[in-house]
Amino acid sequence: MTLKEQLYQACQDYIDKRIVNYKNELSTIKESLESMEKSSDESDDSGAGKLHTDFEKYNSYLAEAINQKEQLKQINPQIFTEHARMGSAVRTNTAQYFISISAGKIEIDGTIYYAVSPVSPIGELLLSKKKGDTFEFNQKVFEIIDVL
Repeated sequence: MTLKEQLYQACQDYIDKRIVNYKNELSTIKESLESMEKSSDESDDSGAGKLHTDFEKYNSYLAEAINQKEQLKQINPQIFTEHARMGSAVRTNTAQYFISISAGKIEIDGTIYYAVSPVSPIGELLLSKKKGDTFEFNQKVFEIIDVL
């Protein structure tokens, strides 16, 4: 598997795990709400209210994770371009990035890559850059060593 395929797969695994966790959390909350409705003659509005709030929160998280999964599907790790774009692995003089979704650190063969969204501050700076370009972020100058 190529480096970009490994990075892509790591992002897929990350988002799939988040989706499963959110679905499990929603299921648990739903069971708690149903249990509350069956066993309680007097309503505990504060407990049920908190559960409803948590349900909406996790439902929102799930929707965002599903949206990120759809964004990830638009990446073809087989495509290589000179300029950084969605799906590019970018090596700089200080760090390595994979422009995809915000998935944090990914270690491949002992090297740390940061999976970043193209709309994140660093992602926006990386887009359209090519080997040899420089940019400034957090008062540091970065030089693009390679774009895969």
